[in-house]
Order: sequence, then C-alpha cells, then structure tokens
Amino acid sequence: MIFRSTDGGNSWQRLADPCGGTRHNEHDASGLAAAPGGFVAVLCEPRAGTGLTFVLTSADYGSSWSPPRVVPGGTRHYLGLIAAASPGRLVVATGGAAGSGPLTCRLVVSTDNGLHWSPAVTGATQLNPQAPGASFLDFEDSRVGRWISDERDIWTTRDGGMRWLRRAFP
Repeated sequence: MIFRSTDGGNSWQRLADPCGGTRHNEHDASGLAAAPGGFVAVLCEPRAGTGLTFVLTSADYGSSWSPPRVVPGGTRHYLGLIAAASPGRLVVATGGAAGSGPLTCRLVVSTDNGLHWSPAVTGATQLNPQAPGASFLDFEDSRVGRWISDERDIWTTRDGGMRWLRRAFP
C-alpha cells in the first residue's frame, strides 16, 4: 500500500500498489522516488522467484502510471534501490545485500523515464557477514547524489547520475 500527500503532509490519500500483477506474475513496490513537479517513480520487484524488475513513472503525483519498463539485469532481490535526480532521470542500484561472499554491485541510469538504461557502475565486492547490510541511494538536488553500495564504498555523482566516483573506507 502507498500513501501520498500533495499538501506537505497535512492530509494523506491511500493508493493501490501500482506494480500489481496476478498469481505467478505478481510484483511489489520495493522503492519509491520523487522529483519536483509531481514526478514519481516506483521500482517493482517480482514477488515469486521468477520475473523481472521494472519501473513505472508518473507525472501526476501517482494518479496514473506509465507502462512497465524493464530494468536490465533486474531479478528478484538484486536491484532494490531507486532515486530520481529530476523528472525522467532515474537511477536504480543494488541494495540491501547481506551475507558473505562476492556480489556484483550495479548502478544503472535512465534519462528518459526508464525507456533506455546505461550502466554507470558495475563491480564486484566482497560482503562481510558481520557488517551492517544497510544501503542507500538518493539525490540531494538534481545534480548531487550518493550511493552506499556496501559496507566499504560510498559513490558520489555531481552530474545527475551519469558519472559516479567511489570513495572506499578501510
């Protein structure tokens, strides 16, 4: 279930999960992102072990949604974070990984509401089972954003998500 406010939180309206689906093709909203002007994007993950991750976008505060747009490489529990740098510019990344062993970190960018995607970051990391599994992806304005991909790396963009620089911690 999704709740939205268009008046700064004074009142709220309940919206149905836009990801939907039926039986073996059900998807759940796993992330939401917003940008100025009523732009909203939702990341939809398959509920069962099959299916692909996709995004839906809205230009009217979630009243209506675009057709599904598949995120390349998106399978269940792989791509879990979404952010919007500005209306139409989306970034989707791996997130919430826990456990131990190698993981391929991935961040993809779309400048056209999810119609086309370009890889921005792809790399392997070694997960530590004792480290916190928290991850993060967001923009502080239309140009500057940050992605915490694992317990050691923080990535920063200053151009709306097209190029990312890594800062590693010991």
